[in-house]
Amino acid sequence: MSIGESGTAQPARSMAPESSDRYLSDMIDHAVAWMPFGGADDQIFVEFGTAPATFYRRILSELERPELLSRVPSQHRDDLHAFCRYKVRVLRSVGLSPPRRPGPPRRG
Repeated sequence: MSIGESGTAQPARSMAPESSDRYLSDMIDHAVAWMPFGGADDQIFVEFGTAPATFYRRILSELERPELLSRVPSQHRDDLHAFCRYKVRVLRSVGLSPPRRPGPPRRG
């Protein structure tokens, strides 16, 4: 929350479509900047209001969107995907991420 011009508390980030894209862009910038250092998981909740595992899963799901691919530099795309998958796996292994939801039964 922040204090607006009228003196009332307002959300720090608006979730209108254009600000949602900006929010996602900020998430990606954060992940790319901190990737060489193993991430800055302790800052994710403070900066983005979400748990680290959710943060990394959101980036993974958004990396599949064609319109986003053009905004993520190609030299970072594969590294970012691998890094986020790694972080989700590690966070799950230490109990900081819920297990995967079971998918539909596989046909064999």
